[in-house]
Amino acid sequence: MSGLTRLASGVFELEGAVSLDELNEMDVNEISGLVKRADYPLIHFGKAVIQDKKRAEWFISGGHIEPDEVFFEAEPEYASKPPPFKIREEYKKAYNMYVNLKGEDIFLGVAFYNGKYKKLVADKVFFRSFDK
Repeated sequence: MSGLTRLASGVFELEGAVSLDELNEMDVNEISGLVKRADYPLIHFGKAVIQDKKRAEWFISGGHIEPDEVFFEAEPEYASKPPPFKIREEYKKAYNMYVNLKGEDIFLGVAFYNGKYKKLVADKVFFRSFDK
């Protein structure tokens, strides 16, 4: 083999790729148009919106969230059907966590539903402060 080209990785496909040479020729506005939200590739996870800013602050500090403190907009895709590839069991219970402020869903991070605690437990937190 003399070479290998990856055609896709999750939601990212070769057609949307930009070479380093192309990137070096772009201005800041063009580059910012390429930037995707942190939740963009997490399409198989469910969506849960925390109902209260104080509880969202609790979550981003590592606190667990009760299911009745969120509105479930979507369930994880593989919670009820088998995945086409092997995944970690907790991904079947993974949720993108948001808080809605002023009509906008703000992505906070990812949580797994923990059956032992019966709570949503933070796994990765991307949002750190409401102060800015």
